[in-house]
Amino acid sequence: MELLNNLFGRRNRAGSGTVAKQRLQLVLVQDRVKLPPEVMEAIREDIIAVLSKYVDIEQDGIEVILTAGSNTDKLTANIPLRRTRI
Repeated sequence: MELLNNLFGRRNRAGSGTVAKQRLQLVLVQDRVKLPPEVMEAIREDIIAVLSKYVDIEQDGIEVILTAGSNTDKLTANIPLRRTRI
């Protein structure tokens, strides 16, 4: 069902507690990796600039986050693309 909701643009809205937990996890991972917020923002802008050369991007829904794994940390980019009609 989640796949259908994502395809049709419906998303479950996270509660404030969930959002706060995600933000705290992001801060903890950034601290552990020693990546300042300015660098994260620069990475985000660079990713957007490169992808914008090739595809149309929805600027509103872009998420670039660090997540902690068991052995490594991951940088994940969730970038919605605009649909084009052929």
